[in-house]
Amino acid sequence: MDYFFKTFSFFIFCITFNSCAQGKKPLQPHEVTAFVHVNVLTMHDSIPLMDQTVIVKDDAVAEIGPSSAVSIPENALTIDGNYQKYVTPGLVDAHVHLHRSKAKEWVTYFVSNGVTTVFNLKGNKKTLGLKEKVRKRELLAPDIYTTGPFIGTTSKQLDKVTKKDMETAVLSQKRAGYDMMKIHGNMTLEVYQHLFLIFLTEKQTLFFHFFLLQ
Repeated sequence: MDYFFKTFSFFIFCITFNSCAQGKKPLQPHEVTAFVHVNVLTMHDSIPLMDQTVIVKDDAVAEIGPSSAVSIPENALTIDGNYQKYVTPGLVDAHVHLHRSKAKEWVTYFVSNGVTTVFNLKGNKKTLGLKEKVRKRELLAPDIYTTGPFIGTTSKQLDKVTKKDMETAVLSQKRAGYDMMKIHGNMTLEVYQHLFLIFLTEKQTLFFHFFLLQ
């Protein structure tokens, strides 16, 4: 169980209440929330822990144990699973495209299906706006990690990109607030090596998509 606590410093629960799917704004956060009489999947194995109480304090798991043994703090918001609902670690969708039309409307459905984190692999200003709304709890949606626009396009192939071009692109996307960069196409060995030097210096994340090294 110690591994369970250490692995999830921030744990979002997905219990399929109808209100979760219908609302577009999250509930106001509480200092302490108690999920009682729920069944917990821990990722240790496929056997759920039945009839558990999970205490969440300040967005982190504070205690998990049999409902008969765990005391509920007086100030806790209590959510009853009625011995039927399941609590699991949030799922991650590692390849989404939130630049598409009406993303603000359909991104909310990730949460009702258990997805609490997404990696968006083609970002723009609209994506950064969604990311900020989630951060401010103004939108019920997964945590968003996003690349910027593609680096490497049909208009300027990566084998024509210079070291200076790549450095400018990296620093520009970092300043804009993107979490990662998406490389789409070929590049020379010289630019490739310089790119990794930049990322080591800037402590950024790099994502390659259909990458071919010349």
